[in-house]
Amino acid sequence: MLCLAAPERGLGITIASDDGMPRGLGPAAIATLEQLGLADDAALCALRERYAGAVPSFKGEPVGAVRTALQLQVA
Repeated sequence: MLCLAAPERGLGITIASDDGMPRGLGPAAIATLEQLGLADDAALCALRERYAGAVPSFKGEPVGAVRTALQLQVA
């Protein structure tokens, strides 16, 4: 589980993974920040480099990537 706050916008955001694995939390948080306009391009780029990279095999070789299909909707 990952929690984000944007008090200036009156937002509290919680992101959870259905399977309990943390690998999707970073990409989901980045997509959330981007769609809500809470981070600029430079910050998003830095976050992607750190938290949305390749998924390594047990040998450390890249075998894939976690990508989000997240599309926020106003309720």
